[in-house]
Amino acid sequence: MSSAFLLFGFSLLYGLSGSINLVTNRANLAGKEMDPLLLTAIVMTVIGFGFKVAAVPFHLWAPGRL
Repeated sequence: MSSAFLLFGFSLLYGLSGSINLVTNRANLAGKEMDPLLLTAIVMTVIGFGFKVAAVPFHLWAPGRL
C-alpha cells in the first residue's frame, strides 16, 4: 500500500512538472501557484514515505517486535 501511495504521488509530480529530475521539478514548479493537484501529489508522496519509514502515525501499522 505504501508503494502505491508513493508511486502515485511521484506520477502526479511527473505529470505536473514534466521531468523526473527533482532539481528540474523544483525549477518548473517554482513560479506556479499552489495547485490542488500539486498539493495532492506532495501529500501522497509524504504518506508513502511515512509508511516506508514507519513514521508517526504510520508506525501503528508497522510490524514490531514483541
